[in-house]
Amino acid sequence: DMRSNIKNVLLWTCKGSQNQKMDWADSWSLSQASETLDVIEESDIDRGGVIRVDDGSRCLDVYGDNIHADDVTIYAAKCNGDKGQVWKHEGGALKNVASGKCLDVDQASSKNGANLILYHCNGQQNQQFQFNKATNSISQPKSSKCLDVDMRSNIKNVLLWTCKGSQNQKMDWA
Repeated sequence: DMRSNIKNVLLWTCKGSQNQKMDWADSWSLSQASETLDVIEESDIDRGGVIRVDDGSRCLDVYGDNIHADDVTIYAAKCNGDKGQVWKHEGGALKNVASGKCLDVDQASSKNGANLILYHCNGQQNQQFQFNKATNSISQPKSSKCLDVDMRSNIKNVLLWTCKGSQNQKMDWA
């Protein structure tokens, strides 16, 4: 990141752009780098965003903003953009940006009503999710079920449920 004071090197998806080309050198200085490397633009960095659910007034959130713990329930809270509500889709996983932890189906269940939790990322199938633009829903490929807000629960718990295209399964990036 050529704009930072300490010239961070970021891990990024390979695009083959000039600022990703590197080679060994016998000697090198930072002043030489500014002459030969492209700057990563601010707009190129994915900082994530909120995932709006239902009518758009609620967002996926980590209960109690307890983003550094495992096994914390995911629910639909009023959107406010706090650290529990900012997610990014990376390698099929939905990651909380602040903690780096993943959305996970509790106990790797494929049953209707399976609870969604925050858990350390482990690459398992129960942490893989897909956005469906046609239905504005998020599905979990292992179970072939959709994220569903339980509108009857006090906290609007988010669960897995058979995909039915209902309002409580509507979810999309804000």
